[in-house]
Amino acid sequence: MAGRQRARRLATGTVLPLVVYLLAALIVTWPLARHLGDRAAGLPHGDTLEVVRHIWWAREALLDGANPFDQRLLAYPDGFMSWVQWAHPLQVLPGALLALALSPLTAFNVLLIVTLALNGLAAYWLGLLLSAGNRPAALLGGLVFLAYPTVQGHLSVGHLGIVTLWPLALFAGCLWRVLFDAAGWQTAGWGALWLALTALAYISHPVYLLVPLIVLLGLGALLAGRGRVWRRGRPASEQPWLRAAALLAAGALLLIPFYGPLLSDAGRAEMRNMAETGRVTYSADALSFASPSPFGWLGDWGLAPVYARDVLGTNSAEGTAYMGAVALVLAALAVLRRPPVRLWLLVAVGAALLSLGPLLKWRDAPLIVEFESFKTYVTLPWIVAQELPLLDAARAPGRFNLLTALAISALVSAGTGVVLGWLRRPALRAALVALLGAAVLVEYQVFVPFPTDDVSQPPYYEALANAPDVRAVLDVPVNDPLVAKLAPRIDKQGLVKS
Repeated sequence: MAGRQRARRLATGTVLPLVVYLLAALIVTWPLARHLGDRAAGLPHGDTLEVVRHIWWAREALLDGANPFDQRLLAYPDGFMSWVQWAHPLQVLPGALLALALSPLTAFNVLLIVTLALNGLAAYWLGLLLSAGNRPAALLGGLVFLAYPTVQGHLSVGHLGIVTLWPLALFAGCLWRVLFDAAGWQTAGWGALWLALTALAYISHPVYLLVPLIVLLGLGALLAGRGRVWRRGRPASEQPWLRAAALLAAGALLLIPFYGPLLSDAGRAEMRNMAETGRVTYSADALSFASPSPFGWLGDWGLAPVYARDVLGTNSAEGTAYMGAVALVLAALAVLRRPPVRLWLLVAVGAALLSLGPLLKWRDAPLIVEFESFKTYVTLPWIVAQELPLLDAARAPGRFNLLTALAISALVSAGTGVVLGWLRRPALRAALVALLGAAVLVEYQVFVPFPTDDVSQPPYYEALANAPDVRAVLDVPVNDPLVAKLAPRIDKQGLVKS
């Protein structure tokens, strides 16, 4: 009897939601499932082929017993050790392991779909905490996180590491339980692990996700009342604030072996070489939160407003942030009827505000204010925050809306629980959740069909790969010192002969 009960809990708590989210991921990325081995997920200018290349090299290095982050085939002739890739191994190592059985391209495409489903499942478990265990409500909340337009924007350019968000939802659940549900040290230990895995998924996750989530939830806990985190009459070992501090400290300790090398001379040099501009270009527009995609189903049906094309026409990858009518109504219900979850509104508003970047944009251009003979821009808090340590490396403020997505998902779970409490018949509850889920997918779809890119190469490249006398292909300016050094051995096509 106990075994059957455990199997039933596993099916209803994990297997069934995972199946639902896999189907949703296939819908969001359709027709990618039909082209797993012959087309690359995302637009042609995206990062898909770059990540596929790293997956291929990591597989080859693992098979040879070599360091997969030692890029000996790049930066000819010496190669280099990439400490940045070492800091986020989850972007390539799972794909490299999957590529032991599949081609690197297929492994990437499959992993992208599976990652979406895991994002939904992790947000589902967070939703269970905030909806008093209401599974249908949490199911809808997980669907919101899976399909959120900001996530789809990064999907469209192959940002596999950036959309690996399932550890974030699990970390948020542990932190919430420690702060507000008096969870014990075991939960704090799991939270430390999820914190570390969030940071190891992509190097910018600490800046865009972890730091603001910790600060905003901590601030919310203080605003909600000191008694939540400091409990009188309890020993120090049972204080929520101490357990939360231990969670964060343990997570940071786990990251030292991976992030510590970035402080070395080689690590700092690599980080400096990655410095790019774009803090205004890659920030969210003030209208982006009310801009359904003109390239999705609503756009096809003529329901996307005209301004949406201005907002998202050149910044759909980093600037997509549409919250959706269904999600906003359910989130509002949560705020009105479930006071304990109102802190997630603070997280959503804080992350959304940071995503606007240093200057307020309107229809994808900085808003100019004229006063007498003077013209100026409308500055926002990020113009100061971006000078702080860690935050000074963030060049795409629009990514803060990945945290907005988690906060909206949490509020949707709680709000759906309120609505379902009004219905007594299970069949009506299931039908309503199915209807709302379909509406969310329609509202949130950014591209129809999901973009994929042809990966077929001209025969020239196959011949080049098999040429015994070619040692490198250079793609650098002709006045580069390396080119001058190797000039006697470079032919007209940029091939370095042995």
